Amino acid sequence: MKKLFSIMCVMALIFTVGQVNAQEYLINGENPLAVELNTEAPGNCTTLTVTLDPGQVITTPLVTGGCWFIWDVTQLTLGTVTPNAASPQTPENPWDPGFTTEVPDAGGPGTYFLALGNFGTVAVDAGPIPTVVLDFCCAGTAGTSQVEVITIPDFDTVVGDTTVWDPEITAGIVDVLQKAPACECDVTGPGNVSASAIDPVTAQYTATGNAACANPPAYMWSDDCALGDVDQTGLLTVPATTDSEDCTITVVDTANTDVNDGSIVTCDIPISIAAGVTCDVEIALGRECPGEEIDDPAYNRPGRRGLAATCNDIIDFTVCSDCIDFDPDCLVWTIEPAEAFLSIAQLDDCCWRLTIDDSCEQLEKIKEYEVTVSDTCNNGSDSVIIEIGKVIVDVQDSTVDPQSGSVAVDIDLINPENHARAISMDIEECAQGEDNLVCTECTANPDRALGYTCSAAEQADGSCRVVLYSTDPSEMIEQGRGPIATVIYDAIDSNAGSCVCLTATDIAISDQFNEDLCACQDPGEVCFKTCGDIYPQDCEFGGPCGDVQTCGDGVVDLFDILEAIDIILGLQDATLCQIGNADVPNGMPPYCGSPAGTPNCESDGDIDIFDVLVMIDKALGKANCCDYCNFGQIY
Repeated sequence: MKKLFSIMCVMALIFTVGQVNAQEYLINGENPLAVELNTEAPGNCTTLTVTLDPGQVITTPLVTGGCWFIWDVTQLTLGTVTPNAASPQTPENPWDPGFTTEVPDAGGPGTYFLALGNFGTVAVDAGPIPTVVLDFCCAGTAGTSQVEVITIPDFDTVVGDTTVWDPEITAGIVDVLQKAPACECDVTGPGNVSASAIDPVTAQYTATGNAACANPPAYMWSDDCALGDVDQTGLLTVPATTDSEDCTITVVDTANTDVNDGSIVTCDIPISIAAGVTCDVEIALGRECPGEEIDDPAYNRPGRRGLAATCNDIIDFTVCSDCIDFDPDCLVWTIEPAEAFLSIAQLDDCCWRLTIDDSCEQLEKIKEYEVTVSDTCNNGSDSVIIEIGKVIVDVQDSTVDPQSGSVAVDIDLINPENHARAISMDIEECAQGEDNLVCTECTANPDRALGYTCSAAEQADGSCRVVLYSTDPSEMIEQGRGPIATVIYDAIDSNAGSCVCLTATDIAISDQFNEDLCACQDPGEVCFKTCGDIYPQDCEFGGPCGDVQTCGDGVVDLFDILEAIDIILGLQDATLCQIGNADVPNGMPPYCGSPAGTPNCESDGDIDIFDVLVMIDKALGKANCCDYCNFGQIY
């Protein structure tokens, strides 16, 4: 009786609680909309797109629609009016042009009558309904005004079936600011100034005004530069220096103010003053030291150069300088951004080596790094950009019905920069020593590994050795990401609610040059789950119940539904297992997800009446979002 009463309470809540949503005219998708216009071209006209948002309140397909426009003719003029009507009708033009009525000045100047119709009706469940596109232009006077969009006065405007929806519709408002052209100034001149370590340098800057300035300009120049000064003719002088800085030159027009707000007319230009140098320093990829035996890392070879480096790669640099007193001890290396797995060490008087250690945890897929060398004795520097990425073997997550006894696990390869010729790996359980899954076969994915053979064999230590190869030397797994193979397992221990973590180890990948390609791994889980199965709660394995990882009896029936109702009503707390099994994607296939009816197969994080509805469908053997999202089954 308690559970029956709980169900009745929940159903009463469903039928008594409704949503209130706005139903209104939208202009350019907003209400209200703020628009700025100039009193003179350009920018003295704007295009307004008017739609009607049903807001889940207008529920009947529409036979008629339209709107009434009101504006101040002293401020605005109406231009082109284009109703969203076409034959045949489309979602963008849902109205019938044969039933369109337009009456300019219907209520006097500054009004416009637009009535639309479609005897075939216009649907209201696909979002805002296109109504009309029209242009308004500034009449030439600065100030503020408003355009109002309402239903047609004393006229049934928005009608569906026999329902007149006009009283439910909120007006659309456009707030318009008409601005006169502002007096402005502009500064031109070099943005970068190269200083000299020996002599002063100069740079000329010029200020100009526009036609909106009422008075001849009177410019006052200033700057915030520490290394240079600008005079009242706009000439910047930078004395000899080996320092650098970023600063700004500012101009004030003392003869004019802004016509709209009375503010002071100013303009500026940011500049960079580069330090003066007496010699040049340059970085070159590879080792080029005279008389030295060339140690040729793969990255520096033709064909490899330009590809992103990976973990365990090395990159050699040669520093070239025309400085007479060049001293390697004066060189300082920096890497931006700095990473713990990146280091540079000197090999000899002219060559340095960048080492990329294990970057699997810190590094993004592809990332640029700027390597800079600075000659602190001669004030010279140079930089190069290198790319570092990673190749990832990603074991995908799988959800399996415990009754199936067979598990298919996809293996993804993420290789945005490098081709792969052959791959081998061991897939083992993350908790070493356990062996809950036994691999039986492997198939190559035809989309990424067409022409490849995949072989799998269970090893004595419980791991599964996978080899993916092709006997055709021209075959390659191209750059990209996605599944390359599927491994089939027999489940030895497939208890409901349990998960087995799988990870790839001892990965060996041959790249397009038949060289070893360093790869990272991303583990996945195989979870045995009966979606919707939460009764019994099963607290006997230890408490409190909130920590229990197992629940259910392998079937979804009335007892599971009643258990979910008790959880919704707060009569009992859900265990972790129950939340995992009962928090399901809502809706009906293929529209399963959060919110209900969204095809994303996501859940909303709690157990509610929408989850109960899916459980009811599963218990009745109907199409349901549990089986669709977890196992790809509609029926």
